[in-house]
Amino acid sequence: MSSDYGVDWGSLRTSHGVGVDPGLIRALLYAPDAGSGGRASDQLEGLAFYSRYLEEAALPVTRVLVDAVCNGECTYWGTVYATDALVEITCGETPPGEEHSNEDLDSRCRAVVRARLPRLYRMADNETTDDMVLSCLITVVCNVEDDTPTRQAFLERLSHRDLEGASELALQWAQDDERERTSLSQASAAKKRAHAIV
Repeated sequence: MSSDYGVDWGSLRTSHGVGVDPGLIRALLYAPDAGSGGRASDQLEGLAFYSRYLEEAALPVTRVLVDAVCNGECTYWGTVYATDALVEITCGETPPGEEHSNEDLDSRCRAVVRARLPRLYRMADNETTDDMVLSCLITVVCNVEDDTPTRQAFLERLSHRDLEGASELALQWAQDDERERTSLSQASAAKKRAHAIV
């Protein structure tokens, strides 16, 4: 990867004004330890997706992070913090009052990740994937996979594994979310049938 990742970082809007130092992304991806990775992650989050409110910079950040994770272009701690950032971004939304200037920014960020789903599935299905990384991958995949049977099959596969720690908890939350989605979908279908009868 080039040092600027093919992005004009200086022109991107952030929560603090304009411009992102691509060195922050490098520091996150190549973090040698938890402390340095955490500091870079916190700074990047503050600029591009603080409190899950997405800024213009979030879109290229998403692309760079998901590509690096999928291509194995980060250290262990870089992978941990990059996948954690992808959780925040795929849960993100456009800040209030910014909807028109950042039209569908949250959808576009999720679409970037969705395009890499085959590789993310392979990583999640690999039983040697680290617990912290797997926990993030479970959430990210469930946030961006819009095909219900595929998402449910993924959760079913994971339910047959002996998960522990963070990944076990992430799977429980994803299963709860899936039950809620199914319940809402069934309620909506029943309401439509009731209106059709009337």
